[in-house]
Amino acid sequence: MTDQKISVDGHIAIYEPSVITPKGNTVDFFFHVREIERLMGVIVAKARFRCIGIIGKSGTGKTGLAAVLQARGINVRVIDASAHYIQEQVDITEYLMDERTTYVIDETAILCERSKLAIERHVSCGGAVVLMMQSQDDFELDGMIHWMRLDRDGITEATDLNDMTKCGLSMAFATNFMSLSVDISSEREQ
Repeated sequence: MTDQKISVDGHIAIYEPSVITPKGNTVDFFFHVREIERLMGVIVAKARFRCIGIIGKSGTGKTGLAAVLQARGINVRVIDASAHYIQEQVDITEYLMDERTTYVIDETAILCERSKLAIERHVSCGGAVVLMMQSQDDFELDGMIHWMRLDRDGITEATDLNDMTKCGLSMAFATNFMSLSVDISSEREQ
């Protein structure tokens, strides 16, 4: 997560000018959201844990995607663990209180073990969580994660974990995006 200000207009993340991007930038996440919703539909239909891990290198748009997911979803909350980073590990358990909320947690690599257990409990009880991290090894949920890959070309479902590790970053995604308030496909056609 960066200190760069990101605003959202529909599926578009608008990165304000900063040290990282002096001219600013915009990224359309329409297809990313659609693919995440497609996979979530498959997961829900098969009664599996709602957890999608997204692998992506630094700068591929994980924070912007998180902002779009929060803006587009119903009862979605982004938690930036790095904003609470004062010591080596961060405890965010106090924020994980509502099983109906989809939590998008950025920078999960710095979470303490207590937070990781609270996240696992949330997902096990039918809740949804999005976890973003620097390495797939930074967070494990023993078979609960459905992996995807995020890069500058888009987002795709990934089945080979060894191949995904080459990308360097990962994010676990568990969400209630089946309940998005706007039908994306009909909106895109307008």
